[in-house]
Amino acid sequence: MASKLLLVGNLYPFFQEDTNGCMQWTWSIECDMQLFLLTPWLVMLYRRIGSKKMYLLMGSFFFMGLVVNYYMAL
Repeated sequence: MASKLLLVGNLYPFFQEDTNGCMQWTWSIECDMQLFLLTPWLVMLYRRIGSKKMYLLMGSFFFMGLVVNYYMAL
């Protein structure tokens, strides 16, 4: 339940105490809160480094996400 209260249950999906299906709906709230906290920093970074470098950075984040999802699926 601590992962749900800290809003990090979607970052540590296998570190959840609620394995019986309790509060599984909160993943959307966790994602929304993390995007709410992350978006201002990304906008400031975009203004500072420019669009071409930001596209490269976002592409690398996307690729890292694909690799992590592939690893977790195995």
